[in-house]
Amino acid sequence: MLPRRVIPSISKPDASKEKSAKKKPTLDEFVDKHDWSGALGLLSFESNTKQAAGDYSDSESIIMWMAYCAFHLGDYKNSCTVSSPWTESRAD
Repeated sequence: MLPRRVIPSISKPDASKEKSAKKKPTLDEFVDKHDWSGALGLLSFESNTKQAAGDYSDSESIIMWMAYCAFHLGDYKNSCTVSSPWTESRAD
């Protein structure tokens, strides 16, 4: 006689909902973890979506954070390229 197969029970259906409802990471979380590539990706996304929407309110801070993250990644050329429009406008 064969033993009966035990049917696994789903004990926590809420746990799967919690995993699927992850929150969007913030810039502070990336910076605290020294995850410069993640921060740069987040900033690029925010910059592109705000430009598409026509919202330029935080563009200076986004540009400077992008330059900061690129610098810490060792991409010095990109850091200068990203920050050059901001520094040129400040020189006037």
